[in-house]
Amino acid sequence: MSEVKRKGSGRVELKDGYMMVYSGVALQSRAKEGVGVVMTPETFNRVSDWQAVSPRILKVDLEMKIRLTFVQVYAPTEDSSVQEKEEFHSTLNAVVEGIYHRGRQVIVGGDMNARIGNDWEHSHGVMGPFAGEQVKNSNGDRLLEFGVDNGLLIGNTWFKHNWYTKSHLRQKERSKEHNRLFYVQYRNEKKSD
Repeated sequence: MSEVKRKGSGRVELKDGYMMVYSGVALQSRAKEGVGVVMTPETFNRVSDWQAVSPRILKVDLEMKIRLTFVQVYAPTEDSSVQEKEEFHSTLNAVVEGIYHRGRQVIVGGDMNARIGNDWEHSHGVMGPFAGEQVKNSNGDRLLEFGVDNGLLIGNTWFKHNWYTKSHLRQKERSKEHNRLFYVQYRNEKKSD
């Protein structure tokens, strides 16, 4: 979950035993940003560790058939300062590098506030043929670069979607144009060998 707007970090039991771990802003700040991961009781029992990295990055280690770390993110918006974007991506790169160093698989998911266009043939194998957008912004360039640098595919661009099944859509006011800003990235094992 992105934009959970919580202060501090912690875990909360929700309805029916579901658990949420979250990473929010400092306690003395106004509640904004924040990320969280909601899990079934069964999945939460497989959590070996979790870390609130920042109000925009949360990582959860899961002991499944594979050793997997899920990284939930909420990237700065396109209008944010270049410094804020660079700090976010530097931290995210360090987190992913640390996960690989520990011999774990990684999935990065969340609101990247990115528009990646649809030029999949020139995306260095990171983007699939079903990105579906005409527009690309600087956050989109950063997302593509992050994928190349870390050997991560943008998973929800590799299969065809109906507009209503896309991961996360934002509808522009007074428009029928839909934007996909939520992306799921995972390791391309063939590229990482």
